Amino acid sequence: MYPEVALVYIAAIDASKAFDQVNHNVLFRKLVKRGAPSCFVGVLMNWYNKLESSVRWNGVLSSSFRVLCGVRQGCILSPLLFNVYVDELIESQVLVDVVVIYAECSMVA
Repeated sequence: MYPEVALVYIAAIDASKAFDQVNHNVLFRKLVKRGAPSCFVGVLMNWYNKLESSVRWNGVLSSSFRVLCGVRQGCILSPLLFNVYVDELIESQVLVDVVVIYAECSMVA
């Protein structure tokens, strides 16, 4: 009477902070492995190498520090680079039937 029941495994990944966790060297290796043109990877490496940032807190600017991971906020390429970075995770799903990646987007009124 009822259809056969099957087990479904779901993995949910909260990507709201994951963009900040992308290791640059691992990302470059994955791009090369996927066949990205070496000139494109080279441009990205030049863009991300020696990347520095600083923090302004209560009007005081910190000394600069090196940024070793994370994709650039607001960059049109960042979602694509993040997808390349996590693609192997999604493709290598062994016991998982569905993978859901979400980023919480909340608005404050």
